Amino acid sequence: MKFPSVPVGIYLMLVSSAIAEELPECVCNDVMVKCVRSCQKLCVDKLYIRKCRYVQCKRGCACTPGMVRKRDITGMCIHRKDCHRWII
Repeated sequence: MKFPSVPVGIYLMLVSSAIAEELPECVCNDVMVKCVRSCQKLCVDKLYIRKCRYVQCKRGCACTPGMVRKRDITGMCIHRKDCHRWII
């Protein structure tokens, strides 16, 4: 029995590209987790308390333990001790 190889190949390409678009690529000091907190830790947390609105969990990148986001939730992860350079 012969299976059509072209349609299956195209299907696999479409599925893999859809998955690649859905998941962000984690960068230095980021790890892929099943549930990203909507309120990730930031350097500015030292200065004031942020009000966080909790939303449904989603897969994505989070800082490794001991690291915080530099400026906002899309910023790179840095060591908490280096935050003093980025607060102002």
